[in-house]
Amino acid sequence: TITEVEKEQKIQYLNLLADSYRGIDELEVSDSLYEEILEIDPENLLIRNNYSYYLSIRGKDLEKAKELSSLTVKREPKNPTYLDTYGWILFKKGETKEALKYVEAAIKNGAYNNGEVLDHYGDIMAKLGRCKEAVEAWNEAIKYDISLGEALNEKIKHVDLNNCEY
Repeated sequence: TITEVEKEQKIQYLNLLADSYRGIDELEVSDSLYEEILEIDPENLLIRNNYSYYLSIRGKDLEKAKELSSLTVKREPKNPTYLDTYGWILFKKGETKEALKYVEAAIKNGAYNNGEVLDHYGDIMAKLGRCKEAVEAWNEAIKYDISLGEALNEKIKHVDLNNCEY
C-alpha cells in the first residue's frame, strides 16, 4: 500500500503530465490522466474543477463536467473559481439563467477583477439579450486581462446593442 505522501506525489505528477499533454493538444491522453487521478482521489476538488473546465471549453462531455464540478461548489460554495467553472458549464449546456447565478456569485466572492470570469459574464449577458451589460463586462475584462483584448474587442465590435448576436 502507498503512503499518503506517495499518493499526493503521484497525483501531482499525473496532474503535471495531464497539463503538459493538454498543452500540446493531446487531449485524449490528458483526459485519461485526469481520470486516473480521480480514480486515486475522487474527492480532489482542484482536479475535478480543472478537468471539468477543460471539458467545458471543448464542449465535450458536458453532463460529466457538470457532475464533476457540482461537488466543488457543494464543498466550497464561496470559491469564485469553482463557482465560475460550474456557471460556465451550465452556460455551455444552455442553462443560461442558472449559469448567471453562479457567475454572479463568483464575481461577488472575489472574481470581480478576473478577466476570464468577466468574459464569461459578458457572454451570459449577451445570450440573455442584455447587450449593454455584455459590452460593459467585456470592456471590464480587458482592463484586468489585456491578453483577452483582441478576442473581446471582436465581440464588442460585432455586437449590436439591440441584438447581442456576436
